[in-house]
Amino acid sequence: MLTEFVCVIAVFILICFTGLTLYLAAIHRKFDHLPGPPRQSFYFGNFTAYQAAVKKGNPSKLLLQWAEEYGPCYRLYIIHIGFVIAISPTIIKEVLTKSIYTKPILMYKNFQSVFGARCFGTGLFSETNYEKWHKRRSIVGAAFNKKYLKGYMDQFNDLADILLNTLTSVADGQSLVSMREYLTRIALDAIADIGFDNRLDAISGGSDSVYAAVMRCIFDGIACQAENMFNTVRPSKAAYRQEVRDAVKVMRDKGHHLISERKELMRTGSCELNDLLSHIIKYQEMTPGVTDEDLVDDYLTLFIAGQDTTANALSFLFLEVGRHPEVLARMVKEVDEILQGRSYVTFDDLGRLEYMSQVIKETLRLYAPGTMTGREIKADLNIDGFDIPANTCMLFPTYVIHHYKEHYENADDFQPDRFESTQPKHLFTYLPFAMGPRSCVGKQFALIESKVLLCKFLQRFTFDLDPNQSFDLDEKIILRPASGVMMSLSLRT
Repeated sequence: MLTEFVCVIAVFILICFTGLTLYLAAIHRKFDHLPGPPRQSFYFGNFTAYQAAVKKGNPSKLLLQWAEEYGPCYRLYIIHIGFVIAISPTIIKEVLTKSIYTKPILMYKNFQSVFGARCFGTGLFSETNYEKWHKRRSIVGAAFNKKYLKGYMDQFNDLADILLNTLTSVADGQSLVSMREYLTRIALDAIADIGFDNRLDAISGGSDSVYAAVMRCIFDGIACQAENMFNTVRPSKAAYRQEVRDAVKVMRDKGHHLISERKELMRTGSCELNDLLSHIIKYQEMTPGVTDEDLVDDYLTLFIAGQDTTANALSFLFLEVGRHPEVLARMVKEVDEILQGRSYVTFDDLGRLEYMSQVIKETLRLYAPGTMTGREIKADLNIDGFDIPANTCMLFPTYVIHHYKEHYENADDFQPDRFESTQPKHLFTYLPFAMGPRSCVGKQFALIESKVLLCKFLQRFTFDLDPNQSFDLDEKIILRPASGVMMSLSLRT
């Protein structure tokens, strides 16, 4: 009896193994006409090499290395899935600017739920159905128009002043401070206060400053799930998976509380705010069948993305201008000339900060916080000399596009002048906020926040980076500096 059972199991395993082998062979036939790195294994493809790069914290550098070797469109095998990596401007223009190419469920399901807990759900970032997303974007996106943002300049200035006052207490020219930590906290206060009328006081270490750590845990959990499918079942990861699920619950419970509270204020007529939260609720009022869980999806998306991306982009900017004193001097000179000693930054001032805009653009080129976007190619596509088969998940790695030598001369160098108005435009090779109909809804919010903070900081402080400061990258969904961006601050005289 036991022998028969063993035979049945053996036959079952053989059938499964044969089926897997035939399936992988079909996948290879589908993509092998495209250039790309050799498979390290028939069964695992390029998975081992990619995982090694993930452990080093810089998988995009491996993708860039392969792009330099195999060209602007190549295939990649991760176990049973064939991906196409595209950095060709022609392909970028065709695929990212047209709504017929939708976000692939294969890629964005990692954001919809993490280790079994609903995370971004079907929010603005992770919704893959274009029609559903478009209606949502048109309603919620109205909160980011110029009139709305211009009306919140007082809050942007006030929050920047809180940061400056906090930093002044440690500006002795000797003590090292983690600028990334301060930027993370003030960006958290900004999105909470301006977007959701929820003062956290994270910059001062208030009781709600715990959200910074909670959001970091969520992003790291998403990365852990996306980078290795086995992390969802490994016994050794059980405690970590629960930690991530608990972090998601903290944020979603906060969203439910704010939405419920705001609905009650709107019902009684005691709330006249026109912020992000109001527009999220308006989406429910205008769309039958939308639940509070759906609203929390957007709350979580806008809250987390609006905080982490801005903080990390500014952190990289401080790293670069800290080791390029000539760039820092030009920024200070421009701020002094435009503000003329005024401590309040107006909306009109922002448009006059031309050199600061160049510095921000160059920082975002080198260190775009979002490292990847993807689209599903549902029908056969012949473009730029490449035959892309139907039902392909095409990936557009931002870091690779921005560092590709064919796109930018001296691509690894920090050169803000490349974005001077007289220079050629970088069409379809510059996409820190993605591109096309699904570009980042919060772009202007982030740029205003960044410029106001920089203006006020440069008016008051000088700084020196720690001589031992690391410039390594930490790439886990969002690109971050691996270190705390350590510096000493001094008051300007």
